[in-house]
Amino acid sequence: MGRGYFWPFRLLVAAIFGLTVLVIIISAIHYFASQELKASEQRLMEGFASALASPTTPDKPEYGLVVRKELKLVSGIYSVKPFARMYNMPEECIRFQSHRSIFKVIDEKTLKAERTDKIDVFFQCVLEDLEECPIVCYISIGGKPEISS
Repeated sequence: MGRGYFWPFRLLVAAIFGLTVLVIIISAIHYFASQELKASEQRLMEGFASALASPTTPDKPEYGLVVRKELKLVSGIYSVKPFARMYNMPEECIRFQSHRSIFKVIDEKTLKAERTDKIDVFFQCVLEDLEECPIVCYISIGGKPEISS
């Protein structure tokens, strides 16, 4: 038996090794992408909390604006429900706005992202004289919120 008989075995070992390296690389890419999404989600919630902690009045909308830059939002439907539950607020008191065409506001409580994108998100909470909503919070995608009085 000469050395030539083992070349298929060596080729198989090299292929398995190459496949293993490829799986490790793909797993690392997936891990870092999921970490980026988790960080964006956390920064999204922290931005809302910061705006809620520093509300402004309708006559001074330049104050209390909180911006979180380069948040990665994945395609899908977003709702105000997680914000309302986490901060014990009525859903009617939280409103989405969008200044980008790929993020469409279905109604003030629902936002549809047509594709995954990095975007600046603006938060602002305004003190109101409404019984059901003493504070109205705006989550605005891609631009400053337009405060309605």
